[in-house]
Amino acid sequence: MDGYSNIYGPDNFSDEFCKYVLNMTPEQVFHADEIPKAAKRYVKWLQRSLTQLDSLGTATTALKNFEKLPGTEDIYSARYPNSQKNPRILYFYIQGQNIVLLYPFLEKNSGDYQRGIRVATTRKILFQAQWPLDEQ
Repeated sequence: MDGYSNIYGPDNFSDEFCKYVLNMTPEQVFHADEIPKAAKRYVKWLQRSLTQLDSLGTATTALKNFEKLPGTEDIYSARYPNSQKNPRILYFYIQGQNIVLLYPFLEKNSGDYQRGIRVATTRKILFQAQWPLDEQ
């Protein structure tokens, strides 16, 4: 991800964030003269979360906005508690402190979370198959 040292993700992650979290196009968010007010707070949350992940790595799990997802081997979630939209970013760690972003979505009900975990798990498997990494 541009601007971060330890964060990687699919090329379309920003597009998905705009579509699934903001319900906007990337052009409306990143190429407009001004980011719409409704989107601005969630873009700032994304930037703040990525900055924390980039600098703190696995230590972010001690913060209230980050959690390991129960029932998964090693998928984590960045969340924006007490927000109107309740966005989530699912990710996992590789080679210690490096983060791979998997899937952004809105959690409106438990079905959304289960769907997000399925997408994230599939992407994680595909990522690992394409780029085998020594986990040590």
